[in-house]
Amino acid sequence: MRRETWVNRRRSASREFTAAEHAVATDLRLAFPRELARSRRFGQSVSVLVAPTTSEAEERDVLATLGHHLRRYDLVGRLDGAVVVVAPDTGRDEAGALLSRLGELSPATPSMLGVAVAPEDGDELDAVFRIALDRSLTSSGGVT
Repeated sequence: MRRETWVNRRRSASREFTAAEHAVATDLRLAFPRELARSRRFGQSVSVLVAPTTSEAEERDVLATLGHHLRRYDLVGRLDGAVVVVAPDTGRDEAGALLSRLGELSPATPSMLGVAVAPEDGDELDAVFRIALDRSLTSSGGVT
């Protein structure tokens, strides 16, 4: 192993990324199709949670809250003025439970969280995102 690779791995293992750092580094348009394909191979679904935000301060609060309560392999990113979580291996029931848990966590977490599940609600990130966004803006806000 080259020294540079070893040093970089050691540095990355020495601390956890915050959700905000992860959101900057995650390109959801590349990650979503990969996660969907992987989940399909194992007969699983991928849930997309959307939290619309209106300001950078609100976005930071949402990212900070989510960073403490998501699984290590959940992906967090930004898309069209919203914080988006791609939760692999998470079906409709699990997404509903996650939605309830996140909604009760903190006043910093918006009360309007929406969820869509792929492939049931669509195969492309834009379509699934729009469904989750529409659900976040309705009174039910969640999984239907």
